[in-house]
Amino acid sequence: MTTFSNLHTSSKLLLLLLFLLPHHLSTAIGVNYGTVADNLPPPSQVAAFITDQTTIDKVKIFDANPDVIKAFANTNISLTITVPNDAVLAVAKPSAAHSWVANNVLPFYPATKSAV
Repeated sequence: MTTFSNLHTSSKLLLLLLFLLPHHLSTAIGVNYGTVADNLPPPSQVAAFITDQTTIDKVKIFDANPDVIKAFANTNISLTITVPNDAVLAVAKPSAAHSWVANNVLPFYPATKSAV
């Protein structure tokens, strides 16, 4: 019975702690930005819209499209660049991963805030 009581008390304390933590420290709004479609606006227009007309501060893209990455340069938007599915196996090797980042991320850093 004591174990159940301790677990119940611990759960209550954890729940209380979660409510007391400041929520604004972890608040972010993000979107996925896909480019496989017809009649899409140019990346510069999309970046300008997201920057000027929304409160979005994180964008995920599904490939290392240089036009898209450049469009988000000098904005306050954090860009997550994903490795395409067909490259995942290759970048499992550290040397290939370093090469991928050197070719697809570093040329745009630090102007574009990016994560991989």
